[in-house]
Amino acid sequence: MSVNKDFILNSKPYKYIWIFLIAVCIAAPIFLHLDSKPLREWDEARNAINAFEMSQTGNVLIKTYNYQADLWETKPPLLVWFQAIGFKLFGYNEFAVRLPSALAAFGMCLFLVFWFGKYFKLSIIGVLSAIIIITSWGYMHEHAARTGDHDALLICFTILSLFNIFQYFETSKNEFLNRFFLFLTLAVYTKSIVVLLILPGLFIYSVYKKLTIKTIKNPRFWYGMSIAIVVVFGFYISREIAEPGYLKAVWHNELFPRYLNKSDRYQYNQTDFWFYYQELKNWQFKYWFPFILPSVIISIFCYQNALRNLAIFISIQILLFYIIISNGTSNVWYDLLIIPLCAIIIGMALYKLFELIYSSINTSKYKRALIFIILFSFLFYEPYQAIIQKALNNEETSSQVMYGYALKRIEKTKPQLKDFRIYEPLGYNYPLVFYKSIYNQTKGYKIENINEAELVNFKGYLLILNEQLPAFNKHNFQYKIMLNDPFYSLIEL
Repeated sequence: MSVNKDFILNSKPYKYIWIFLIAVCIAAPIFLHLDSKPLREWDEARNAINAFEMSQTGNVLIKTYNYQADLWETKPPLLVWFQAIGFKLFGYNEFAVRLPSALAAFGMCLFLVFWFGKYFKLSIIGVLSAIIIITSWGYMHEHAARTGDHDALLICFTILSLFNIFQYFETSKNEFLNRFFLFLTLAVYTKSIVVLLILPGLFIYSVYKKLTIKTIKNPRFWYGMSIAIVVVFGFYISREIAEPGYLKAVWHNELFPRYLNKSDRYQYNQTDFWFYYQELKNWQFKYWFPFILPSVIISIFCYQNALRNLAIFISIQILLFYIIISNGTSNVWYDLLIIPLCAIIIGMALYKLFELIYSSINTSKYKRALIFIILFSFLFYEPYQAIIQKALNNEETSSQVMYGYALKRIEKTKPQLKDFRIYEPLGYNYPLVFYKSIYNQTKGYKIENINEAELVNFKGYLLILNEQLPAFNKHNFQYKIMLNDPFYSLIEL
């Protein structure tokens, strides 16, 4: 591997200043206003409910909803364990729900910086890759780095798995094989078998490098795989024994019926092979998308030895992962792993271009450094400031998630009001279920949903979304508005 001087991590007088500045730049869009928005509908709020009930019951094996075994959200409980711990440390709030995802995103970015610094003396590639990742709209959107969903944690463990197996292929050191199986197991405990979609790419690369037979003959390979299988199947079998029917639910929720859109629980709109291509191009990776193909070419043909191997290894993963997910059912976040993989390839190519420009300019090192800073700023200013604005933007468009804001406002402005009703025709609104649980079980409130039939004889306070008021007003109820908001109203009947 390269022995070039790493001007970031090996610059003795400024090393820790560099590390601090890099960490701040990476952390800002991830952590800024992390808890400012209420919990999002579906997975984030459902996970929060699972974590809250786990923190109340102490049952770490079975995730529950309404204190019954949850057979709708059947993923293993690693994320929920972290969120339950967060509740104990930081209270029952949005920050605790989202912190595991944010830490996973931040940790993965720092890992890339230090990994490229340690093994190639080129931490700048890790810096470039990390900034591309955090300026990618899809990765910083809902369901990833800044919400309490599984994907940021899954992607972190998947990247760690990939880089460790790559190092094993390069060095034949068993320590990297051990880490590969460790992170692979953690990824399964995060989001079931999704991580196994990287295995075809690993097999193709091992064949390309003529390492397949050597790996299979390594006793440590079978040892690590056996432990991983025992740990994973140990959970699933224990879960089935504790609550029969779990494995059947997993089969329909997470495995081939869902992939083939034949699940009895989920139905998706079918899309064509280019669905994820359009998603990446149009918004998820819009700024960086034109760089992908040139970066693959530059990284494969302009690097030598291990860095060239890394470019080939990642390119194979991107291609095969895309093919696999594009032949199944589609969801807007299934392709999120592609974003950091593409970011790494682009980071490698940008470094090679910066290196070429830097070395071809015949001037003092300070002027060359200034030129580098100008080029760097020109390339990253627009996407970085856009993602900072996204993090700072607290505007809401969905009234269905506004109950968290509403309850907090009622608590602050009417602290004596502990008993009121909520008119929510949908009934299954998961953010509402979470916030109601927190207020009823930890703050002494008595908040209940009320249906249309019960409203006839109801006298008291009612929280209602403004979009539901026109239908509500058809009943000619007499009421007084106590609190008003663009999304909701507290009224007294």
